[in-house]
Amino acid sequence: LEARNHVEPAIGPGARRRLAGFVRTLRDNGYGIGLAETRDALQVIDQLLQVDRAARPVLRLIMG
Repeated sequence: LEARNHVEPAIGPGARRRLAGFVRTLRDNGYGIGLAETRDALQVIDQLLQVDRAARPVLRLIMG
């Protein structure tokens, strides 16, 4: 196994919980979503927030 550098995402625990709930809903409905896809989603959200902090209200609407 390769060592990975763990960097805490810029999104808070509430948004991470909502993402986890969404992933659970997808799994319950037959979609093959795993930890890797969930991690990818967190990285995309984190990168978006790093580039444009004004995206935070938009993400709150989407994930709220």
